[in-house]
Amino acid sequence: MRPDPQITVYIPCRNYGSYLKESVDSVFRQNYKDWELLIIDDGSTDNTPDIIKLYEGIPNVRAYRTEGIKLPGVCNLAIREAKGKYIIRLDGDDVFDENILLVLATFLNSNPKYAMVFPDYYLMDQVGNIFSHERRRKLYEEDHILDLPPNGACILAKTEVLRAIGGYREDLGAQDGFDLWVKVREKYKCGNVNLPLFYYRRHYHNMTGASGDSSVIKNARRKIKKDASQNAIGKYRPIIGIVPIRKHFDFIEDLWKQKLGDHTMLDYTLMRLQSSSVFDKILVASDNDDARIYIEDNYTDSRIQFCTRSFESTYRTAPLSQLLEEIIEPFDPEFKGISVINFIQAPFLTRDSIEEAVYTLLMADADATISVEEYHDQNFYVRGEYGLQKLNLHQFQYLDGRKIYRDANVCTALKNINIKKGNMRGPRLGSYSITGAESFFISDEYNFDIAQLIAGNFHHE
Repeated sequence: MRPDPQITVYIPCRNYGSYLKESVDSVFRQNYKDWELLIIDDGSTDNTPDIIKLYEGIPNVRAYRTEGIKLPGVCNLAIREAKGKYIIRLDGDDVFDENILLVLATFLNSNPKYAMVFPDYYLMDQVGNIFSHERRRKLYEEDHILDLPPNGACILAKTEVLRAIGGYREDLGAQDGFDLWVKVREKYKCGNVNLPLFYYRRHYHNMTGASGDSSVIKNARRKIKKDASQNAIGKYRPIIGIVPIRKHFDFIEDLWKQKLGDHTMLDYTLMRLQSSSVFDKILVASDNDDARIYIEDNYTDSRIQFCTRSFESTYRTAPLSQLLEEIIEPFDPEFKGISVINFIQAPFLTRDSIEEAVYTLLMADADATISVEEYHDQNFYVRGEYGLQKLNLHQFQYLDGRKIYRDANVCTALKNINIKKGNMRGPRLGSYSITGAESFFISDEYNFDIAQLIAGNFHHE
């Protein structure tokens, strides 16, 4: 009787006939030989079944046919059927380096307390041209916040651990490794090796698309963050939404009164905050009593309260932390809650993004989270003695494929205790990405005119 293999490799595929043979052959080229291969065709209508027939009869290869159960369902099928001590996924359009099983299995065998390990990897385009090397900081040494999941398709994990945590969620409509990462890292140690051992193909037929950005994945991640935060959220009450406004020092007096379409800029912020059940209090701080009258005349939500701020606190140079301490203390005297700062200059930020600020903070156990825009492999310059000099982004190669992040300055969530400690954001800073209109910040009359155009097509949540 053939003994069970050490590793189960499984290949999910759906209409990947043009890439599948290359993927399967990369498993056969492995220098580590103690493996089995499960090929799972999830309802392909191209030549995928013909490719799979090429491997029929090979003792350590098993083929399965499913009908549109989608990637999470395929992953759970593989976990149920796996005979290996360890399991790893290889999507039908990606390719293994010949040493990936050897290196990752050696790591787990040498570190029995670890539940999973993942490598660095290359990005390649549709025809196989490599265009990026994705390198990660070493967990627990250079990365302590653990809020960034690995690529879900090159993780070697203990099969018994994946079964113990219930496998993959099938209610999210997407699967990119984030769900697995959140569940495993809470209970087990995870490791990574800084060797590129995997080739991840980007093209318009895979879930992430050529750009790697998908609203389906983004929404799934938000749901995962929300669910992962439910046990912790009760420990950080009250959760306070804070809207600082002022009479002077913006490009127009009483900016909060200015209308975008049918609503004032203050309305945009208050509507999204009151539409969320996350917030216990919503505080509007202003040096102009007109704002108090406006709120009393237009809002009946008992959570919304007006707080008077001093004229001096509205100076551009005045520290925001001082204002926060003054208005938070009556509602959170022990400073054990969370505050979310919303600026009226960002009228198109959504409720989902504001809630994500809170859930990201809790899930990562961060001191604060900020909204960011991501820049990937773009040209940035600094001025040198001979004019502009290109900024060398290779120095940022650990930042998830040389991404750099810009604080969009539209929403910040923070633990209130930070204010008492004298460091508003604290040492552990998390982030979540926003794009498009959400990051639009009205800082002058030109941007205000553009916002008027956007507002005509904007549907508030």
